Amino acid sequence: MNGWELSLILVSVWVLSGLVGTALMLRQGHQHPLWFLWGVLLGPLAAPVLLERAEDTSRLVSAPRRGSPRSGLTVIVGVDGTSSSRHTAEAVRDLLGPRAGRLILTKVVDFDTAGNDGGSGDHLARAEQTLLAYAREVAELDPVVEVVAGRPADALLDLARNENADLIVVGPPHHMFGGTCRSLVLHSPIPVLVAPSRSRAYAHS
Repeated sequence: MNGWELSLILVSVWVLSGLVGTALMLRQGHQHPLWFLWGVLLGPLAAPVLLERAEDTSRLVSAPRRGSPRSGLTVIVGVDGTSSSRHTAEAVRDLLGPRAGRLILTKVVDFDTAGNDGGSGDHLARAEQTLLAYAREVAELDPVVEVVAGRPADALLDLARNENADLIVVGPPHHMFGGTCRSLVLHSPIPVLVAPSRSRAYAHS
């Protein structure tokens, strides 16, 4: 084995070990592209260094709409901003009607989007606007709107526990919510409803 082959092997091992650390950061709910750069630069040091900086507890980032107290079931509705998830809250309205008391529309963002100062930037603003748009579609239920940071399934479960929720509702499994649905079904102590991509009213229109 000549010198350049050995160098290539050492560089490959360095980069791959760094990407392992980056992958662990992604699993912790950190999605910023710079973590890949840090992983490549730090190599085998990436995992311990990056994980030391990682957050691992979900937290509330913003609550642009508080709603008002209502009697009935407390329902957590997780949305991911895709076109199919816009009907998730409508599905709750169609299914539960007046039995839906406190409806909490929630979008989970990664820790890097949330930031350390309560959240900032275009991504957070878009998340809030998405939720507020969904809230207007079910205004008769006077929903609460919250953006939380963390890993999606863990954040929704933490929110459900803190709110003493009766039901968690998410959209059809795809992309981020594919693994989220599975994790919720496996670990949630309360019922989990996977809503269709269209509400009943929408489908019949």
